[in-house]
Amino acid sequence: MPGLETRLRRHGLDQLPSVHPNLLVSGCDTLGDVRPNRWVVVLLAGAVVAGACSSRGKSLSTSASTARSTTTAAVNLQATDVGVTPTEVRIAVIADVDNPIRPGLFKTAFDGVAAWAAKVNDRGGLAGRKVVVDKLDSKLSPDEYRNAVIKACQSDFAIIGTIAVFDNAVDDLVKCGIPDLPSNPISNEHRTAPNTYPDNPANPAIQVVGQFKWVLANVKGCCAGYWLVPNQPIARESSLEIMNAATEIGVSKVHEIEVAGDEANYTPIVLDIKSRGATFVYDGLDYTSTVRLRKEAQVQGVKTVNAWVCVIACYTPSLLTEGGSAVEGEYVWIYHMPFEEASKVRAIKDYVDYTRRTGGEQGEFGINAYGAGLLLEQAVKQIVATGGPNGLKRSAVLEALRGIHDFTGDGVFGATDVGARKPPGCFVMLQVRSGKFVRVHPSAPGTIDCNPANLQPTHVVQPGGT
Repeated sequence: MPGLETRLRRHGLDQLPSVHPNLLVSGCDTLGDVRPNRWVVVLLAGAVVAGACSSRGKSLSTSASTARSTTTAAVNLQATDVGVTPTEVRIAVIADVDNPIRPGLFKTAFDGVAAWAAKVNDRGGLAGRKVVVDKLDSKLSPDEYRNAVIKACQSDFAIIGTIAVFDNAVDDLVKCGIPDLPSNPISNEHRTAPNTYPDNPANPAIQVVGQFKWVLANVKGCCAGYWLVPNQPIARESSLEIMNAATEIGVSKVHEIEVAGDEANYTPIVLDIKSRGATFVYDGLDYTSTVRLRKEAQVQGVKTVNAWVCVIACYTPSLLTEGGSAVEGEYVWIYHMPFEEASKVRAIKDYVDYTRRTGGEQGEFGINAYGAGLLLEQAVKQIVATGGPNGLKRSAVLEALRGIHDFTGDGVFGATDVGARKPPGCFVMLQVRSGKFVRVHPSAPGTIDCNPANLQPTHVVQPGGT
């Protein structure tokens, strides 16, 4: 752009390549509830913004290509840290996928990170470098999880999107100091590791109870609760913390039962639900468990239950396709905007589009892993804006993450204090109606309930206890 370098130099912004290429076009579009990108302020030179916005009609790939060439042309990109070369940034994602109990269990986490990487690479890369994803399968094994962490520490710049049931061995993770942005840390050890910053922080002493308050207030004839919890110790601990929080605000417990992940016979469980007169049934396992439970309940003609409730893992098309009419009426809460409202939030549309483009499947673990990528992306943008693309270091990312207190993933999530690792308390309640996920609360599309009253201090479950 004629005269641009002179004008930037006059304002001390002559290091144009130190700004991530996305910033050259951010803020041109305002879709739904997406907030204008605050990094546009860094480039508050009228000619830059006007020039970018005047190119709206050009294709995304053309804009990204131009931005990439502008960024790298005048900067000698360097290998700045583990996993960073002049041309690439290696990012790891760890998830339980290949295993005999639940094949493909958390594959959508792989899909979410792949979608994020494709989106970033289309738009100029991360700090001017191509993102290369290493998918590390922890295979529902403590040893495989530890091996995956060690491999990532040795080869990758950061870990994002992790979800592994046996994630409590954190010594190697902490020792190597790699930025760790998991999508769903399960163990308390992982949640509280000093270099771990989830996009949706959790705290065992503070639970999100807004969804239970909504059920109590809005579902008639509820809630005498029957609780299915995983029998795997770490997942069991997490489920019991949720159960304790719910019972403390008024959801009763008529019975609690531990269920194995590979349990196929739900007849005794359903007969027990029926005999105890439960009006609220909470399944803390994955969607496959809910499908089996509801199909058996349909066979047994259970009529007393007014609220069938499933954890976030049920927010997947597979619940609908495999459950069919049996899962009608199921309540599922999520911590982000629904996929069905992609037209309202640009970042959700990006997730849906890039997941399809890369051959992945949408799912709760996928969007959370994608969100972890957005969080890393925001931290890197801060680094590049102040220190240039060669300021890309693990320590710089951790410092940037500590300073992020209002992360939304461009409107995917409610405002989240990532730096303080404070649970946001945000949720959207969905219900399966006519084979589709339908928003029931809050009622307005493009909104999310982040009332502070959604959070509740609660009893912390000790390992092996309740």
